[in-house]
Amino acid sequence: MGQVLIMIALGHFVYKMNINMNFPLFVCFFLLGIILFSFMGVLVGGISKSVESANGLAQLINFPMMFLSGIFFTASFYPSFLQPVIKALPLTYLGNAMRNVVIKNASFSAVKLDFFVLLIWTVVITAVALRFFRWE
Repeated sequence: MGQVLIMIALGHFVYKMNINMNFPLFVCFFLLGIILFSFMGVLVGGISKSVESANGLAQLINFPMMFLSGIFFTASFYPSFLQPVIKALPLTYLGNAMRNVVIKNASFSAVKLDFFVLLIWTVVITAVALRFFRWE
């Protein structure tokens, strides 16, 4: 939470980003993102045989998702054959929702698709992660 607040403060004060944040929706998407990606980490740890393989698998998932989801580069930059992959990534919807909520003060109706896609991802990943979770 601290890192997010620092980034928003830097964006506003250093880069003069106009912030018209819908704070309740921001908190909702922030928490949904934390839950989703935490359980994604639990899933990676649950299916990995060692710490080294968990790190490799996490990187195999994270790096493509970061670069394809529109976080660093706009998704329209990529060729058409990658668009279905981009639309399947949960980080695409989290990034879109956070941009709309923080910068455009979007209402729930404007980001409800993002919310429901993230909710479905969260439920599925949580169920699968709990299935593979083990104490060792």
